[in-house]
Amino acid sequence: MSSTSASRPEGVADPAPPPAGAPGPGREGPAVGGVRLASPFLLAPMAGVADRPFRRLAGSYGAAMTTSELASAAALAHRGKATREMVRRDPALGALPYAIQLFGKVPAEFAEAARICAGELGADTIDLNFACPSRKVVKSGHGAALLRDPDLCLRIAENAVRAAGVPVTVKARPGFSPEDRGEPVIFALAAGLAGLGVAAVTLHPRWATQAFGGEADWSLTARLAARLPIPVVGSGDIDSAGLALRRLADSGCAAVMLGRAVRGRPWLFAECLSLWRGEACPPHGREEIFAAASLHARLLEAERGRRAVYVLRSVLSWYIRDLRNAAAFRRRICSSERIGEQIDILREALLGPDGADGGAGDAAAGGGETPGPPAPGGGPAPGGLPRPRPARPGAPGLASAAPALFIAGCGCYTGANERPDNAYPGNRGNLEPEQEEPYMPDQKKILVVDDEAHIRMLYSEELGEDGYAVVTAENGKGLLELIEKEKPDVVILDIKMVDYNGLDLLQDIRNKYYDLPVILCSAYDTFKDDMKSIAADHYVVKSFDLAELRQKISEILT
Repeated sequence: MSSTSASRPEGVADPAPPPAGAPGPGREGPAVGGVRLASPFLLAPMAGVADRPFRRLAGSYGAAMTTSELASAAALAHRGKATREMVRRDPALGALPYAIQLFGKVPAEFAEAARICAGELGADTIDLNFACPSRKVVKSGHGAALLRDPDLCLRIAENAVRAAGVPVTVKARPGFSPEDRGEPVIFALAAGLAGLGVAAVTLHPRWATQAFGGEADWSLTARLAARLPIPVVGSGDIDSAGLALRRLADSGCAAVMLGRAVRGRPWLFAECLSLWRGEACPPHGREEIFAAASLHARLLEAERGRRAVYVLRSVLSWYIRDLRNAAAFRRRICSSERIGEQIDILREALLGPDGADGGAGDAAAGGGETPGPPAPGGGPAPGGLPRPRPARPGAPGLASAAPALFIAGCGCYTGANERPDNAYPGNRGNLEPEQEEPYMPDQKKILVVDDEAHIRMLYSEELGEDGYAVVTAENGKGLLELIEKEKPDVVILDIKMVDYNGLDLLQDIRNKYYDLPVILCSAYDTFKDDMKSIAADHYVVKSFDLAELRQKISEILT
């Protein structure tokens, strides 16, 4: 699928390229395979951040490409409904190029997931994650842990390139640890990836063991860009438009990714574009900050229904973090149970109790600038979508038609049947959730105990889609205490975990909670015959057999 083949809502224009006379590192953005980008400023994939509402905001402010949250290749390969919906292309962004990032460790699953993402979910490019340093991800052999096995990385890339039919890219770290001997593994690995047909490599120049500590070493990015015949994208520590352009010029990379710095500052993309094009970029006043934050809130509400109130406790805090009284307003936002009230608190923080431009904090979010005008001319934002406009003083929402354009046709979950996002660790690919939702009393609760993160995530996503509250544990440590605390209605237990025997754990559960239903799972084909005599009074299913798992749960609970 090309970047221009997606369906487009009426009134949404193609992303406009820079003017013909634009100065800066280039007159147009780079090409990733056959996908031409309008500029070199891309939204980084961020678990728990780069969801559909945030991707819309980034696109409205001029991101040349948006990327999904981390998506499990295993969940997609096994037709996980929740993961598919999480990463499905957003038609409201029109032809703006869109990438889906996959994580995992099984080459065949990457191939099937890449085929599905390109053929069914609207991805213009597929990105392979060899970079995530999260403890949960690395412990399962995914993300940056793959850099310990370059041959496996190459097999994964080869399978994805062969199956995808769209450009495949890779995001990586220099290596797993600076203690590894010799040259950083990324140099030899990236050359091999280019030889297999990978279209671009993004480098976050910190070792995996550094996570996000210390400073990114952009000299490694420059060395990689000088060696590779394919585009290199730089990532790490870019927090201003000036720094973004300096990194482009100094490193020789084709593009840069903006990540953590755009949380609460999506207009950073517009600032980068203005500087790159040689245009003036007036400071963003509090009215526009409020407009962006309240639009973000309404998009989340459309996507997640009443559960958005819990996510907004962290999201709205991004927009006020630089206010002098940010802590007090954050406490009020976090104690609120109503989205409208949260937006009112935000308005008071940024615009004052009367809605005037001059809030209760002395510094405006995003750097403490004095109040400034809204977007120049009030015209479309870079990227083809209308820029969010300020609200009328005292109004509950936004004064312009922008929210209707953004929300229309988004395929959001609304009303009483929305899925319970973030009700458990690992849901929706969010491996380190910033805000967990409380358990809803009318939900049945399921405890999943498995040492494979992708299986925990698959079960969590699918059963969460069915309306269950899901709690996960990666091994049997403290299992009885966890059962006492969570009081699950059903336990799904992996039989063979590293350092833990599932059958021993089953016996422990029987001894203390005799009536608690336990479903035993295994990936081995012969496990049912081996366990019939031991677990005759318990349910037994094969891992990944979601149809049988759902059937057993239904039998138990009815």
